[in-house]
Amino acid sequence: MSERESVDIPARVRSAAKEAVDKFKSDHGHEILFANVSGAHLFGTATANGDIDLRGCFIVPTVELLKFKKPRDTIELSKGDVEIQFHEAEKFLSLMTRGNMNFIEEVKSPFRIVDTPVAEEMRKIADLCLSKETFSHVQGMSIHTKKHAQKENFSNPKRNLYLLRELLRGIALFRDGVFESNVGDLARTYGESSIEEMTDKLVQLKNEGRDLGQTLEFRKLIGHLENEMLRAKEFGTLRKRPSDDVTTRAEKMLTRLRLERIDVPKDD
Repeated sequence: MSERESVDIPARVRSAAKEAVDKFKSDHGHEILFANVSGAHLFGTATANGDIDLRGCFIVPTVELLKFKKPRDTIELSKGDVEIQFHEAEKFLSLMTRGNMNFIEEVKSPFRIVDTPVAEEMRKIADLCLSKETFSHVQGMSIHTKKHAQKENFSNPKRNLYLLRELLRGIALFRDGVFESNVGDLARTYGESSIEEMTDKLVQLKNEGRDLGQTLEFRKLIGHLENEMLRAKEFGTLRKRPSDDVTTRAEKMLTRLRLERIDVPKDD
C-alpha cells in the first residue's frame, strides 16, 4: 500500500486541533494513541476557514474495564471549529480489522496532530486489512452518497465531490493497490482530462458557494466510474482477502497495550 508520511498542516488547523486535544485530555484524561485531521482537509476540499474534523483513538486504563460501569468507547466533543470523534482502542481495532474504510482512512491520514509508535503499528495493521473484501463497504458509501446527490439533482458541488472521491478512491485501491484520500490527487492519478476538469470545476464552485448548473456531464462521469470500479474489483491487483494474521496481530497488540496499562488500586 502507498503510505504518505506526515505532512505540513496549516498553522490555523494545527493550533485549533491541538487546543481540541487539550480539551479532550482535560475533560476525559484518557491516553491518546493518535489524533489525525480527516474530513475536508484530508479529502482536498477544505476552505480557508472551514471546520476541522479530528479523528483518533484513545485507550483507557485496564482496571476501568473491570468495573460494573464500563467506560464509553466513543467520545465526541466540539472545541471552536474542531469536531472531535475518538474511539477506544478495542472498538477502533475491531472495526478496522473488519475492513471499515473510515477507520482505515483515519489512522492512515498524514495530517497528524498526535502521533505515537502505537499509531505506526496500527497503520501497518491497517494496510493488512485492505483487500477486495472492502468493496462492499466502499460501494455502500458511494451508493449512500449518490442517493443524497440525486435528491439534490446533482447540483451540490460538495456532495458531488464526495461521490467522485468515493469512486476514484475505490478504483485506485482495487485496481492498483494504492490508498489515497485526496480527490485532486485521485483525479490526476486516474489520468483522464475530463475527470480532472470536473474535479477542479466542482472545487471552484464549492469554494464560491455556487451550484453545478448543467449536470448531464457529471452524471455520465459517475456512471463511467461506477463501471470502472466494478472492473477494478474483478480484475485489479489488490489482494482478494485480508492478510490471514491481521486479526491475530491486532488482538496481540491490544492485549499488550492492556497489560502495559494495568494499575490496580490498593485497598484502603
